[in-house]
Amino acid sequence: MNSHLHIGSSMGLILIATILLSACAPTPTSTPTLEPTATPVPTATSIPAISAPTPTATLALLSKPPELILAINKPFRPTGQRDHVVYNIPETDKVLLASELTYYNDLTVDIYYPPNYHFESKLPIVILAHGLSEKYGKRYAKDMTQHIDWAKLIAASGMIAVSAQTGDAPIPNSYHVLEFLAANADLLGIDLTRIGFWACSSQGQPVFDALEDKELPYRDAFRAAVFIYLDLASAIPSNWPEKLSLFVVRVGFDFDGPTVDRFVSQARSSGIPTEYIELPDAFHAFDVYENTQANKDVIRQALEFFKSTLLK
Repeated sequence: MNSHLHIGSSMGLILIATILLSACAPTPTSTPTLEPTATPVPTATSIPAISAPTPTATLALLSKPPELILAINKPFRPTGQRDHVVYNIPETDKVLLASELTYYNDLTVDIYYPPNYHFESKLPIVILAHGLSEKYGKRYAKDMTQHIDWAKLIAASGMIAVSAQTGDAPIPNSYHVLEFLAANADLLGIDLTRIGFWACSSQGQPVFDALEDKELPYRDAFRAAVFIYLDLASAIPSNWPEKLSLFVVRVGFDFDGPTVDRFVSQARSSGIPTEYIELPDAFHAFDVYENTQANKDVIRQALEFFKSTLLK
């Protein structure tokens, strides 16, 4: 899909002050630093056929499938961002959640499943990128209302959404998330041959690094990425996997427009199918702060993109 769309939304400049408090870029408060502690883990009952890194002493291994609760009953954690995504579908209220699974040291991951999921079949996954350090003690990104809503939307659309703590080292810990998923793929019901990513604002670096890492054994499984109002200055798509497809949304009042244009041009010239949508009148974090039909349509299109690339 190489469509290049311009979608206008009417929005006053009164939103600027609010938008600058972006859902993807909080100001941390002064709280104690996380100090991960190594703990023994049980032996895994099965390891997926896909080649995976050898688990370390601090990588969690499951002995049985996780317990699931309704995602709407996820324990609340204050994050400073409580605005909901402006688009919703009825099935999100039935999404299931494996809540706060330990994946590495004392860091946890939330895994969202489609309604009525019972681990009979493996489903593709979408990993929500969290590129901000939690060194001040917050489980910040995975507990934001915005990120919870996106995870529920992805799960309600038929995929499994993964949203993990970053601790004080977002990029290394993003690799530990992948190791945890690979080591426990059978018990988690995930298909590691179909992997997608979602990223916004300044949180894309863990995704960029994974896409460029040619040593990852599951790199060929990276099939889809949705980037909305994302800082793409450090992205080098010419080094990314051949099977990847992209869905990129640029907003008018945001990061440097020519940088986004250049990124899209480089991705397409590298043979990566890229759907590029512009919202010239929209602001940063339009998905939570601008309740317009145009913005809802873009969110719906992003979900359809995931379905078309990961569920086929």
